[in-house]
Amino acid sequence: MIINIIYETINMMKGGIVSKKTVYETGASRSADVEGVRYDLVPPEGVEAVAKAMHVGAVGHGDNNWKKGLKNSVYVNHALRHIYIYMKEGHGSE
Repeated sequence: MIINIIYETINMMKGGIVSKKTVYETGASRSADVEGVRYDLVPPEGVEAVAKAMHVGAVGHGDNNWKKGLKNSVYVNHALRHIYIYMKEGHGSE
């Protein structure tokens, strides 16, 4: 991820735009920075679920609290807690 951010930053610094582009049959062109990323396949329900989770977090901890940073072990511990709850409810045996 960091490598991608560095790569994109370097490309943007070259003349202020990403140097890679896609040229279509009509002659129109667009930056190719979304190749390999299919935003059109992301279901709206998934985006809504993330937005709801972010809302709950913001109510309890303030907007963008997660951006302040925590040790990875804290995130792992909380993720495992949710996984174990899910498994206890009988969902982990499929």
